[in-house]
Amino acid sequence: MNARSRRLLRDLLIAVVLTAAQAYQGSAIPVEAFKDYQLIWELLPIVWVALRHGSATAAISAILAGSMAGYLKNGHLDLKLLVIYWVLPLTMGAIAGLFARNTHRTLNNRRYSAVRLNIVTGTLFSTFMFLVIKFVLAPFVLYMDHLAISMKSLPFWGSWLLSTVVVSGILFLIAHQKPSWILPHRSKYLSSYETSSLLND
Repeated sequence: MNARSRRLLRDLLIAVVLTAAQAYQGSAIPVEAFKDYQLIWELLPIVWVALRHGSATAAISAILAGSMAGYLKNGHLDLKLLVIYWVLPLTMGAIAGLFARNTHRTLNNRRYSAVRLNIVTGTLFSTFMFLVIKFVLAPFVLYMDHLAISMKSLPFWGSWLLSTVVVSGILFLIAHQKPSWILPHRSKYLSSYETSSLLND
């Protein structure tokens, strides 16, 4: 196993463990005034690995983490519940992988305004689809009305905005302070000429 494969496997395992732990704890904000809002921390590791390694790795991480969290939370294997409520929402974090190439190129050139735009855009799409599937589609399909959040309500849009700001904000801070945590050495999205100038691990 070469260094790139070891790094990818390490990052995948980090994303799985962190995502499963956060998904198991839940997204609800523990403040009475915002009890109907969701801060979807569990999407942060998936979006991170999507931006670092691409959509495929992020999707695998989401499937493993969702399966683990769903099984531990429910104590039994209900395949329909596991896929629709736990796994499918998390795989939406893989959408951010569509912006990985541009993120790597702009981060390599230290064009931070463009890096910010790519991170925010990827996070916007990922968090929106996560909320739609987990709190609109899944409750309808699984007859779990008590978990539903209407798309016409303030908690839905507030959760989307809050989650996007927090997740993308953390990722941009990482990109700015520790670019090698998002831009790996010899990135598959950069040419050999571009990677020769990388100043990371």
